[in-house]
Amino acid sequence: MEKKHTKIIKNQNFFRENMPIRRKWILIILALEILFFATVIYFQIIKGMPFGPYPVTDTGVIIISILFILPIFSLLFIRLHIQINRQGFFYKMSPLERKGHLIESSEIAKYYIRRRGNKKKPGSTKGLYLELVNGKHLFFPSQNTSQLLQAMHRLTKQSQIK
Repeated sequence: MEKKHTKIIKNQNFFRENMPIRRKWILIILALEILFFATVIYFQIIKGMPFGPYPVTDTGVIIISILFILPIFSLLFIRLHIQINRQGFFYKMSPLERKGHLIESSEIAKYYIRRRGNKKKPGSTKGLYLELVNGKHLFFPSQNTSQLLQAMHRLTKQSQIK
């Protein structure tokens, strides 16, 4: 089965959630990059000491710093959008995807709430685990797992009525 790209109908939602994707490793890499390039800028531009055996111009240092920091910084703005309505289960990662993906209820073999990671660790995530008819498995983290599960029950009941 092929993923369907579609626009979602905005009315009659069973469930809707927009979550920022925050990962510690993104923050760690960003902090290390900022620390490194701040050091380079300090030594080369402020102190006037060329950095490294083959130093670039001051403008080059600033441009390289921006080119390395900006992609990691942009990862802080990624959001997961989940929507469940009569059409099915819709998800997208913005701003990476303009159109999302629709999973119709007939494509879902099983669904349940599950914890991803170690239960004892505070960083473990609860979310919806989907097993699709085509054998694929998908995990969607959620802050409202009980409402998400109710919406999935409603979606699958509605599809059985048809």
